[in-house]
Amino acid sequence: MTKNLDMARACEVAEKIASEGCSVAQIASAIGVSPETIYNWMKKKPQFNTAVTRGRNSMIHECTNRLLRKAKGYTILEKTYSKNGATGEMEVVKEVEKYIAPDTGALVFILCNKDPEHWKNVQHAAEQSTKSPQEIAEAINADTKKAVDATLGKEEK
Repeated sequence: MTKNLDMARACEVAEKIASEGCSVAQIASAIGVSPETIYNWMKKKPQFNTAVTRGRNSMIHECTNRLLRKAKGYTILEKTYSKNGATGEMEVVKEVEKYIAPDTGALVFILCNKDPEHWKNVQHAAEQSTKSPQEIAEAINADTKKAVDATLGKEEK
């Protein structure tokens, strides 16, 4: 692609590759230039920088939507296929709607990043404490309840 390089085509390729989560080195390889050239274009050619940024934003938007879907839970339609003896074609013989439960890890990740004032991913080390495991568990539960109440808008009284 480097001979008679068309900047519009380079922008198109860069946006597509960036939308797939690829690095600057991968974008450079696909276009046929060095990573340094990509960095220079991003600084000196606004249309190229915009294309890469738009691609990255598209990937981030898609990942955000998938993470949120995983955090909330969702349903899928699961299909079972069987080969039709007469035609040899695969046919749907059963469709079942399945519920995929919310993922706790996705929930914690979103809450820690979107509401860091109330949610923190803190590791409590029992061996560094003089408290019993029971006391530590009660403290963690109390902290979690406070965070949930604060997130839901409940004030302490």
